[in-house]
Amino acid sequence: MKNLINTTLLFVCIAVVVGAFAFTLDELGLYLFGFKWPLHCLANHLFGIRCAFCGMTRSFAEMAHGNVSAAFGFHHLGPAFFSFAVLQIPYRIWVLAISPKSVGRRLARVHAATAAIVLMAILTDWLIYLGGRLL
Repeated sequence: MKNLINTTLLFVCIAVVVGAFAFTLDELGLYLFGFKWPLHCLANHLFGIRCAFCGMTRSFAEMAHGNVSAAFGFHHLGPAFFSFAVLQIPYRIWVLAISPKSVGRRLARVHAATAAIVLMAILTDWLIYLGGRLL
């Protein structure tokens, strides 16, 4: 079961990072291999509010192309989340390579804590946004 989880997370992170490199941006929108990206945030479309991940795709695309300041402009936690996704690739490869041996407890705890911090930061950012939006 652990190998399945690690393999799935590895392929998801690879897809996200490769996808970020495949996207391009201009003032008119987001493009994948030259075709306009048709998907937009459902929460924003239906309710007029951004979700916790609104701007993350554009932020990832900018990070992949080395435009860090633009990435912060689309989602100020995007660069941290992108870096976390990039670092997951060697981590998951290493975990799968040492299988069935276990990862050291300290490393596993650091990894879990880092994942929790990144996700909590995104949730907190969104709740602050919603709080300002609802007042």
